[in-house]
Amino acid sequence: MTETPTRIYRPDIDGLRAIAILAVVLFHIERSWVPGGFAGVDIFFVISGYLITGHIAKDVAAGRFSFAEFYRRRIKRIIPALLFVVFASYLVGSFLLLPADRHQLAASSLASIFFVANVYFTYALDFSYFSHASETAPLLHIWSLGVEEQFYLVWPALTLLLVKIERRAVMVAVAGLSVAALLVLSQELVSAAPIFAYYMLPARAFELGIGGFLALLPERRPGAAASLAAGLAGIALIAFSLAFINAGKSFPGFNAMPATLGAALVIFAGCRPGNMVSRILGLGPMVGLGLISYSLYLWHWPVVAYIRYVWGGMSPAMGLAALALMLVLAIFSYIAVEMPCRLARWSFLRVFTVQFALPATVLAALSLVVIARDGGFVVTPAVSETREASPVVHMPPQPPYMSEHVCQRNMVVAADLKDPKCIINGKREPSILLWGDSNAAHYVGVIGAIAKSAHFSFRNIAHSACPPLLQNGADYANPTFKQMCAESLKVVIPALKAYHTLIIAADWTTDALLFPGFAAIELDTVKQLLDAGKTIVILGRAPVMHTVDPKCAEKSKQLSWIECEKRSMYARADTYPINKTFKAFADSHDHVYYFNVDDVICPHHLCSAYLDHQLVYYDNGHFSMDGAWLVGHKVVEEGLVPDFFTRLGKATAENRN
Repeated sequence: MTETPTRIYRPDIDGLRAIAILAVVLFHIERSWVPGGFAGVDIFFVISGYLITGHIAKDVAAGRFSFAEFYRRRIKRIIPALLFVVFASYLVGSFLLLPADRHQLAASSLASIFFVANVYFTYALDFSYFSHASETAPLLHIWSLGVEEQFYLVWPALTLLLVKIERRAVMVAVAGLSVAALLVLSQELVSAAPIFAYYMLPARAFELGIGGFLALLPERRPGAAASLAAGLAGIALIAFSLAFINAGKSFPGFNAMPATLGAALVIFAGCRPGNMVSRILGLGPMVGLGLISYSLYLWHWPVVAYIRYVWGGMSPAMGLAALALMLVLAIFSYIAVEMPCRLARWSFLRVFTVQFALPATVLAALSLVVIARDGGFVVTPAVSETREASPVVHMPPQPPYMSEHVCQRNMVVAADLKDPKCIINGKREPSILLWGDSNAAHYVGVIGAIAKSAHFSFRNIAHSACPPLLQNGADYANPTFKQMCAESLKVVIPALKAYHTLIIAADWTTDALLFPGFAAIELDTVKQLLDAGKTIVILGRAPVMHTVDPKCAEKSKQLSWIECEKRSMYARADTYPINKTFKAFADSHDHVYYFNVDDVICPHHLCSAYLDHQLVYYDNGHFSMDGAWLVGHKVVEEGLVPDFFTRLGKATAENRN
């Protein structure tokens, strides 16, 4: 079958692909390197929309478009390399993963094969793309291919309808208004259902649509000055997105516009060859990286996911080694799999059968067997049978919110502030409230142990990812919880008047990173509470570990070289700057006190997730349910309980008398 070229090769677009893949890969190795690197995927979506729509439009104009040919090309371009990487990831996972994780890998493999990985990660696992839980899911990145291929189930037909509109101005107007409507929809979905918005097509369609809209514009080359200006503006927008649109921002929606509009401007600028931006993007190394960008995208995430799964984290040196491995695998995949399959001159039926149906059926069968055997190998007993033979199963540390005495809610309601189970070390309503986000919840055990020693009781209430602020608190909440944060604060703030002492805690370090000036904003709340006659105890941000693996003990039985406690240790020169700010404020104000557990977790500046050889964290930043009590008992045993907690106990006793 003859392959008919339909467009002139654009080396600058491969250079743009290089920027996109570098951003994604570096972000996944170490987020601080390129804080907005995840937006590289959005650049890919714009490129894809532009090229595919242009391809369809030119085929229609030439009278040679057919759906069979379109999907024949899509299969050759996307599926062989994808199935190869999925199969390789599956093989590696069979040896490295625990049964429950093999079960998850098999399910995600099945979803990836049929381009519904985004649906799977949205509904089956229900975790955020940026959560720690996502970092060891080997096929998480396939969500983007799900979005793209779902888009191309409907886009060719829609493009045909658009192209058949006789008046070009009307066609462009319809396309432009459609993209604008999809952008507004994306922003609405980000606010209403953030996880759905991140993974699913409705919130991403405008990005592919921007590329498609650009391809449908009249073919006019911009002037030299306009071309250069567009290219520079596009690069500036992309650079802004990669540097400043970080994981704490709601995404996609309006926050995706700098990257997507920037990509569109760079592509538009390249319609006139020879401008400075296009020449730089067309340099050999950029083009070379762009050519292997698809294979590199497929390989990069399984590499980092398995490294983090086995070693619990990734040092800069490991990250560079991982990058080298990714490049080797990508080049091999590009040469041995991607290009031979793309160059095959087979009919649609043969391409569909050989490059998709047969290998997909084999992979699907393997996945279904593992799922049916509850994560067991094909040649070993099912996991359920192993459990019956050996009923003792290691349980990883549990988060505090799983305790009925820890009242952390996604959205607090009035009944939560009356629940007697939320009172620690007493039955009567106390005059002390522990209030904040999940970092307040994970302090319940610590303060609980101190309370027993100092003879006071307290109530606890926590609203997830929502700091303890009296005004505009939802503005500083995680995007997923903004609305719930606002509703929670409406309930909690009026109830504060019932308490004499407020102990507050939150993820201060992240809040300070995402919102410059946050410390002053939080201290404004403290000042208002002081003016209302409250006594305030500020709990410092507990040390954040570089790596915490709740399943490490279980993994070490399978992978004998893992040293769980040793690999969790790291040296830390000093406490966090925001902790110092809060301590300084407390030292200079009456009725404000500061407390942290640095001396227990980081004795002599050597931090560890383990205390007396027991894991006390359940993730990088939070104590486990039992670990918090262990930390609290250690504070008591070592005589580290501050005097103000003892005075709280005396004041409580006097009030009772």
